[in-house]
Amino acid sequence: MMALLRPEVQAFLDQHPQTDPKKLAFQPNPFPDLPWAEVLEQLEFRQKLPAKIPAWATNSGLLGKSAPSSRPLLSQRLGLRRAS
Repeated sequence: MMALLRPEVQAFLDQHPQTDPKKLAFQPNPFPDLPWAEVLEQLEFRQKLPAKIPAWATNSGLLGKSAPSSRPLLSQRLGLRRAS
């Protein structure tokens, strides 16, 4: 998973903030040493992050899962409400 933090992978993710990962899935993998599904999962994670936790959305070094296993993450608003 740490390989996903390589500058070239992060640059790729930064260049495709709105690109549908499902469409990219049919493109050749520009990182043959990394599973393409993991790269696309990071792209999907980044796309969902602003709605879930806006304060974290500007941090490009975050890694996460976009699969249902990440759904227990609370939204920032709900987390702040519970903290007060």
